[in-house]
Amino acid sequence: MTQTLMNMPLTQVLSRSFLDSFDVIGSYGIQYYFTRTSLISPSYSATYKTYTKSNTLHENNGREDLIHSLNLKIDYSFDNDLNLSLFGGFSKRDTKDAGAIPYDFIKGTAGLGA
Repeated sequence: MTQTLMNMPLTQVLSRSFLDSFDVIGSYGIQYYFTRTSLISPSYSATYKTYTKSNTLHENNGREDLIHSLNLKIDYSFDNDLNLSLFGGFSKRDTKDAGAIPYDFIKGTAGLGA
């Protein structure tokens, strides 16, 4: 007995990649020394991703994502061997044509490192 998924043999379904996509990415970042020992590094990136329309087995078929990311890192050097970093980021994804599954998200990150 052959196992099937979506009325297709399981071996054929598993051989296809459901995440095949085409991405266009643009980003910009700068580094600014506001003292000799302190560095601030803001950055922004935008990613446009479209999933292949030939993938007819999955709800990613024709899905388009637009992801915005904004990040900030602040570094302070105590000496040549010790640095303190504070960093954070914000990302947002908007999805079109995703079917019933909501892929949109908003997330933030923050951290401290030495």
